[in-house]
Amino acid sequence: RFGTSPLAQFLFHQPHDPQGRVGIRPVLENPTNVFAFGVETLFTFGQPVTQLLVASTPGTNQLLLIFNNGAAAGIYGFDGLNPPTLRHSSSPPSGQTFTGAVPRQRS
Repeated sequence: RFGTSPLAQFLFHQPHDPQGRVGIRPVLENPTNVFAFGVETLFTFGQPVTQLLVASTPGTNQLLLIFNNGAAAGIYGFDGLNPPTLRHSSSPPSGQTFTGAVPRQRS
């Protein structure tokens, strides 16, 4: 979950979109308990997003984006409202690609 809303937000992306656009849409509830998607906010990353993952961290969540079929990855701070902020980027070892991530418990 991003931000303070008690309702969910959904992230959308089109794999291999050359502009790397990622959209977020909040879920809204009207007075008669009908749920619908709110207006989409788009963020552009400038390279194709192959995979989008949410990494849960204490106090907030971050986005892990894998770009260009695993040729690069970035971890972004994201509050659900403002543009994501790059916290770390990486390239895989020669001859390998990123395919995902597994959370690691801190000691």
